[in-house]
Amino acid sequence: YRRSDESKAIGDLGESLVFRILKSKQDNGEIKDLKDVSKDNVGYDIEYKSLNDDIIGVEVKATKMSNFKQIHITRNEWAVAKQMGERYHLYLIADCKKQKNKDQIIKNLFQFINDGKANITPLDYKIDF
Repeated sequence: YRRSDESKAIGDLGESLVFRILKSKQDNGEIKDLKDVSKDNVGYDIEYKSLNDDIIGVEVKATKMSNFKQIHITRNEWAVAKQMGERYHLYLIADCKKQKNKDQIIKNLFQFINDGKANITPLDYKIDF
């Protein structure tokens, strides 16, 4: 889907904030093999390994607003969230342009939605000719 330049800049800022949080966890020995995979089309932005070698995928959504009313995810992000289950972490970063931002982590997006904590609605369809 298409995003405005500002939307992309906010997304990039959110990713860099989360990467820094995870980098400090790696420096403290809590996680390992942290990498930015946002350009690799794997269904999430950041990847790391837990100490027992599980690959964790981190999708980041950011807003300059004080909270989220909704987010948009791609078909690929949703498919990967279903496949990875508890190893797919969604980081929501609100107030991302402020010194003190707010973050929320949903550690299993697929289960979160199945439990009725949020609703998912398909928005559009692609037509190929």
